[in-house]
Amino acid sequence: MVGVVSNIFGKLFATCLPGAAAALVEERDAHEHLCGLAVRVLFNGKSKESLSELSGGQRSLLALCLILAILRVRPAPIYILDEVDAALDPSHTQNIGRMLQLYFPHSQFLLVSLKDGMFSSANVLYHIRNTQGYSEVARIEQQSDARGGGKSGDGRPSSSTVARGSRSAADSSVAVV
Repeated sequence: MVGVVSNIFGKLFATCLPGAAAALVEERDAHEHLCGLAVRVLFNGKSKESLSELSGGQRSLLALCLILAILRVRPAPIYILDEVDAALDPSHTQNIGRMLQLYFPHSQFLLVSLKDGMFSSANVLYHIRNTQGYSEVARIEQQSDARGGGKSGDGRPSSSTVARGSRSAADSSVAVV
């Protein structure tokens, strides 16, 4: 099982960070009993001695890819991710969307994000904004290209207000992949 998760983990991480590699490595004691797992990371062929050498964004991607690798082996019907791209550069945010399309084509994700890079992979967007103390939600349909990835249409909501609530929220969007 560790080998399967490690293989998927490596593919997900390489998709999110081109030029990087990651693997889970079994750690064994003198009697060859499994005593733990280690994460090994390489950037452009050079190994990192410690995960503390990674940037915050790299650690975020590493953790996300490990969780998603486990979930690929034991899938769920829906995944909800809240601002997993908060510490990331725009290019890495787009890479998450591409990774989800490549490796989770039959899964549904609800992603809360403040960054445009995530939205290009979405099938449907829900834009949420605070209007006079109320949360206003607007659905925005994405137009798909030939590969199935989304391309933003005219950007107008297909229906103005889908729901109103009394809780206020900052402007954000939910991408449904």
